[in-house]
Amino acid sequence: MVRERMPRMTDSGVRLAAMDAQRVDVQLISPSPSHYHYWADEETAEKVCRLANEATAAHCSAAPDRLRGLGLVPLQHPDLMVRALDDALDQGLGRSGDFQPRSGAGTHRSGLRAFWARAEATGALVFLRPFGCTLDERLDRWYLPNTVGQPTENAVALPHLIFSGVLDRHPGLKPVAAHGGGCLPTHIGRGDEGRASAPARARTPPSPSAPTSSRPTSWTRTGTPAVSCVSP
Repeated sequence: MVRERMPRMTDSGVRLAAMDAQRVDVQLISPSPSHYHYWADEETAEKVCRLANEATAAHCSAAPDRLRGLGLVPLQHPDLMVRALDDALDQGLGRSGDFQPRSGAGTHRSGLRAFWARAEATGALVFLRPFGCTLDERLDRWYLPNTVGQPTENAVALPHLIFSGVLDRHPGLKPVAAHGGGCLPTHIGRGDEGRASAPARARTPPSPSAPTSSRPTSWTRTGTPAVSCVSP
């Protein structure tokens, strides 16, 4: 299946023809999750992100008005993330940074504060796209890691952004979640109920981050975080 579709993902001419056939005006182009390489040390990770950014920019240069690129940052090395984001922006990738977290990574953790601040200051789009799932053997068949697991990871990552207060501290942040945001869009009201019925548990995260002062549903009304409306 992937082999048959590879030309549409790697050949800009084939991609544009497919977009024309589907009446798609603009696409956001991001590196594949296969480029995450969370095993990589700092030097290797920085090189991987730089090369991925350069290749994405080159692909989009065929039609910059229709192909908008997203860069890649090394989540396993928080100290490098701001530099990688700046590199993505310098490559002309539509002022968009692609923050693609590994499975189970805490989007609220204190090591990411500088990245969130820089992303807000530059107006970068932050695309949260998981790779894999932490449920392991419970999803070891029937392609469940993809169909169930990855939306689940988004459903976990987004509440961490909300409840930890990241969005309160950075109201200009532009996070966009893949896979429809998991169950969050349809279950966000449970977050409000959790704050009302169990405030101590709902408002005290196991981290130095200040908890949110806002009702979770108040963020969805502003369109933050945004979620992809097409969830293949």
